[in-house]
Amino acid sequence: MTRLFNLESYIKLCQYAYQFDQNPDELIHSQGNLPRRYKQELITEYGMTSYRVNPVISNHRTQRLEIKTNENNFLGEELTQTGIQRLFIIRDTIDLLTLSTSQFLNYQETYLYQSAYYYWNYYQQLKHLNPDKPLVFIDLDGFESDRLIPIQRDQKGIPILNTREPLLIQTPFNTVETYNQICRDISIKILTNFFQNSNLEESAINHLQKYLQKIAIFEQIPSESNTESISIIVEIMYSDQIYYKQVQLKLADIENIVNSRVNFSSLEKIVDPNYHWILISQYNRFPIIKQRLPQFLCVTSDHQIFPRVWEMKQNSNFPLFGIYLDTIEFAIGNRDKNDNPITQWIKLSDQAISYEGTQQTLTGIIPETNQKVFRIPKNTNPAILPIRVNGKDYLKNQVPQSYEIFIENFPGTEDIEIEIKFILKPDAPPKLEVSDINGTYKITSKLVDLKEKEVKSFGYIPYRQIDFTRKEKSLKQIQRFTKSHLIARLKPVLEQIFTDLEMFANNPSRPINYNTITQKMQQVNKAITGKSQGIDCLQYIAEIQELRQMFNNPSLKIIPALIIQSYPIQNQFIDKSIKFIGKIYSFSETCSLYENFKDFLDIDILSNNYFNYKYLQTLARTAMNESQQQQYFSLFDSNYLSPNNQYLWGYARILLWYYNFQSKAENFNYKNHFVLITNYLLSQPANQFTDQYKQNAFLALCYLLTFREIDQDFFKADSQEKQQAIQVIQHFKNEEVMLNQVSRKKSLNQLFAELIEGKASQSDIDGMIQAS
Repeated sequence: MTRLFNLESYIKLCQYAYQFDQNPDELIHSQGNLPRRYKQELITEYGMTSYRVNPVISNHRTQRLEIKTNENNFLGEELTQTGIQRLFIIRDTIDLLTLSTSQFLNYQETYLYQSAYYYWNYYQQLKHLNPDKPLVFIDLDGFESDRLIPIQRDQKGIPILNTREPLLIQTPFNTVETYNQICRDISIKILTNFFQNSNLEESAINHLQKYLQKIAIFEQIPSESNTESISIIVEIMYSDQIYYKQVQLKLADIENIVNSRVNFSSLEKIVDPNYHWILISQYNRFPIIKQRLPQFLCVTSDHQIFPRVWEMKQNSNFPLFGIYLDTIEFAIGNRDKNDNPITQWIKLSDQAISYEGTQQTLTGIIPETNQKVFRIPKNTNPAILPIRVNGKDYLKNQVPQSYEIFIENFPGTEDIEIEIKFILKPDAPPKLEVSDINGTYKITSKLVDLKEKEVKSFGYIPYRQIDFTRKEKSLKQIQRFTKSHLIARLKPVLEQIFTDLEMFANNPSRPINYNTITQKMQQVNKAITGKSQGIDCLQYIAEIQELRQMFNNPSLKIIPALIIQSYPIQNQFIDKSIKFIGKIYSFSETCSLYENFKDFLDIDILSNNYFNYKYLQTLARTAMNESQQQQYFSLFDSNYLSPNNQYLWGYARILLWYYNFQSKAENFNYKNHFVLITNYLLSQPANQFTDQYKQNAFLALCYLLTFREIDQDFFKADSQEKQQAIQVIQHFKNEEVMLNQVSRKKSLNQLFAELIEGKASQSDIDGMIQAS
């Protein structure tokens, strides 16, 4: 029979491991890795070993002799017989290439992603939900994960894993620790209630905890709401002796333990109304879960239908899931219009979806020319084809890989024209097919370790690396923030500011004490000024519920109006208020300067050399959404030439911190902006620009080059923007525009030149992304 193993269930791991006297904690896999030890040392080792499970529920014990009928058991859950021996449920975040090249699956073994399994298993409870809103599954019975993969549904109702837009978990749920602690608390409750004379020895508690996990205690609890208690047989170790005793467990006691241990606050914080949130948990049988988490659909284990879906699949052969294929790029040598050698990356499968085992064949094509014929120069055998997966090196055993292309019986006296195809399949290694256009030679290929002499190079900053760095920084910032106790320091000062502002709002005719509010603003600014690795305290933090609530006070809306009202007389108040709004970044929604954008332009604040610097900085720091970014970009024509304000500083930072490079950019004329900046840099001697202007201009140009990845018409060989960029490089050849945040070795103009030539290294890219 086919047997199902949920490799992401800690509950099942404990149940299986203790059945064979194994330690489950030694079999837990780290995030991002496959559960090799769990599979090899437990399932492979004991999967064919039968065992007996003695009955533990004693509610319906008979008083007469009966023949013992319990059958032999095997690990896993039984499914309809197919050619598949084992079906493994694996984590959503395991990418296809890692899985396919890992040798994790053996003959007659296959896999299913965790969220796809839950989608089908609880389909009857989910089918009524709005199909246009993605689903997100949270599993309190599983292992820790730092990100969640939303599920979209296609027109036929097949779940599609949206691996392109994972949701980061800001505060861990501690699911493993929670389950262990709940079982420990139940053990203590049993020993306290039914063994009053015992001394609650640690060994007795641990033994009973393992026993409860071995029998999967929550699976023994019926879901009927009218059941108040269950009678079970427990295994007690006392003075190195094993005893068995029937005990009556009150479900209310267990519910209280669950209520005290589940991390409800972390679950509440992650909820986003743009998704359906589905809670998978053995604790869902208790009413308290639904009461505490009304935002979640708490599915019940009574209506699991995956075995029936699996049987239907054998008859109808429909796919159980779809997933975006990894974006694969390979590098070729090419030449620009001036016949300079460049490295060009050719991208494949940007939006391709594979349904389960569906094979996709993707042909390499140069987008500018639609050319699909490539050339291997004579005397080049083997040839090396560098590759990237999702914007990063493809790793095998943590070692970067390239493809080695070998031409059999090749004399090396001529160039060979070839066609490059990748055959991608979720459950098989990626296959590179290289064919001789003329059919003269047989060509083979294989993955090899990337050699140090092979230069990995870039012609732009990949937007996926920008996105990844943003999310990574956000996670680290949230972790730092939770340890900082900042809220406790901010709250009393903010409440005083709220009081002063509310008094003014309630009585506008009463004179406002600007000095008092300014002093309190300064206290807040000092509290949130502390930086770590050049990053502001609240920078990169998209959401912390307690902070959002604290800064969501409606009285803060008065601040922008007061700035305009007091301009330009109350210098200190205006200065500290603008700084305050900028330093709270995404939490500035209530007091955003963008709400009064036109009013600030009407008072001509940008012409004031004292205020325009901080005003533009704050606009950039708080340009969180597309509308605000468009307002900022609308100031380009009147400000990009100015050496005395921070416009280009903010322009570059918006691209780095916030801009969604995958958007259509319909109202953002980035191509024209690139031309205007380079044209201005050519308009006067290179040494006449201020250092700050040169830094910001070259940073902005470097980030604008990212549009090369998504716009095939941008930066073509004969385009105005490319020709002017080459002239700028020549114009600044005797200048060193240094910015230590990016690099202490290379100037910004050198990095810009290497990007244009397609020669920027991964370390160069990392430096440019890390700028603050």
